[in-house]
Amino acid sequence: MSCSGPHKLIWLKKLVQLSQISLLMIAVLTACATSRKPKELSEDEQYGLYLQMGNATLSENDPTGALEWLLKAEKIKPEAAPVHHSLALAYYQKHLFSRALDEAKQAATLDSDYSEANNTYGRLLIEANQLYPAIPYLQKASLDPLYRDAFKALTNLGIVFYRLHQYSRAKDNFALAIETTPQAACVAYYYQGHLALRESNFKEAAKNYAKASQKVCTNFPDAHLALGIAYQDEHEYDLARKAYLEVEKDYPNTAASEQALNRLHTLP
Repeated sequence: MSCSGPHKLIWLKKLVQLSQISLLMIAVLTACATSRKPKELSEDEQYGLYLQMGNATLSENDPTGALEWLLKAEKIKPEAAPVHHSLALAYYQKHLFSRALDEAKQAATLDSDYSEANNTYGRLLIEANQLYPAIPYLQKASLDPLYRDAFKALTNLGIVFYRLHQYSRAKDNFALAIETTPQAACVAYYYQGHLALRESNFKEAAKNYAKASQKVCTNFPDAHLALGIAYQDEHEYDLARKAYLEVEKDYPNTAASEQALNRLHTLP
């Protein structure tokens, strides 16, 4: 999962912030300090605390620290799907892909209705180039009316069909992702741009790439680069030059920046 870049990070779960967990810890310690007999946490409370601390640490990009907490939680409840899902994310951050894939599979197996795990496992299967096995997991997550991030599963389904050259089905899923959550469907807009380019519809491609690089999508160098390419194909050279220069300025020392620089030299 890249999980570097939006196109590999679209399936990540919103994690609990450290400040919230700190408040929980303070509350627990205060309760113990004010009681004559310190209250022992139940196994459920210990599990919940370890899981929340692991998720919070993971959100701070410290997968090693997260694993220390999550493995404690797993020891208490080895059959709990949420801890295996979080372990998958932690191992992925540590670039231990096979272990991440195993943990995501276990989470989706332990709770087949756990949409976040289904989406994560499906996304990892895409990265493993196991496209057909990913489809049922992503479809189930995308159809869950209570899954707030269903647009992620729809986008991932679109990516599967795009890679299978089933462009009509890909387009339908990207359109649904955009319709569901337009403000966050960065990757769906990005691939819609690709589909427009396939049809030599440069104006539509540029329109979609622009949406894939605005607001919450700003940290998406590939979208900015693609926007420049679309402008160049449309012979809007001044706009293309501006887009390439922005990529070089805002995303230095990246593959996108290197490509932008190379393309700048080809402009008339």
